Amino acid sequence: MNQKSVFIKGREDFFNKIVDKFPHEKLSDLIVSHKIDETIFEKLSNEVIKYYNLSKKFNFQNMTPNGKLVPKKEIESEFNNILIYYRELLDSMNLSSEISHYVIPVVRYKEPNINILNIERSSRSELPHCDAWAGWGENTLLINIPISGDTKNNKVIFYDLPNNAGSDLIQKRNFDEGHEYASQCSKLSVPYEVGNIYICDISVLHSTSRQANAKGRISIDIPIIFKYHKTIQNNFLTSDLISAEEIQFLGKNYKLSWLSKMGQIDSNEFHKLPI
Repeated sequence: MNQKSVFIKGREDFFNKIVDKFPHEKLSDLIVSHKIDETIFEKLSNEVIKYYNLSKKFNFQNMTPNGKLVPKKEIESEFNNILIYYRELLDSMNLSSEISHYVIPVVRYKEPNINILNIERSSRSELPHCDAWAGWGENTLLINIPISGDTKNNKVIFYDLPNNAGSDLIQKRNFDEGHEYASQCSKLSVPYEVGNIYICDISVLHSTSRQANAKGRISIDIPIIFKYHKTIQNNFLTSDLISAEEIQFLGKNYKLSWLSKMGQIDSNEFHKLPI
């Protein structure tokens, strides 16, 4: 076995410091799964399915080619509830003191077949990629929560990084430029089951995989920004983030409200309204 690079050792140290806070099953050196408390998962999944059904009622006018169901004015109440239960989930995993900022989670609907508008896009999740390529920094981990649907034939698959990987792996690039890294990784045979949250390092490659008979799948995915021993900038606007301290008051002192409505794609901006 090749000796692990300084980069891989550093990623494992950062990863383990965080995942040691909660019970988990180790799927690889940089991927774990955690069984979600059943009461929390029921509340979260019920709200996500409501949100999906309302999006469907509006003919998915809020869905991107990659399957993201973007929050809009008409469905903001349900999305606020999703975020509250998402916060409750991470609190139950003893991560409150470790998180620096929450990123607004993505509710994603992956159709039975790839969206025709997504086939040629360089950022399509069907390509093996790591989210660092989208600009997320070294102080982030990625979470994925399968909620409902065909999670057997329409799933996220993960890849094992080579031991000699260097820091160039996490430099920003288009997903279709990452084939040289994907070719060095081995595909892992790991479960993707409803009721679990999957946490991986931001450097881990993953992709959407569909079998020929696949049906639709609903899930949540998003990076989480953790406290770190040095300041690391993520390539995203701070307005897209909510601090770990501030999110504790969501649903108590304020709610999030979106400016755009269904069919408007020019802005995903939100603001905080007192309640």
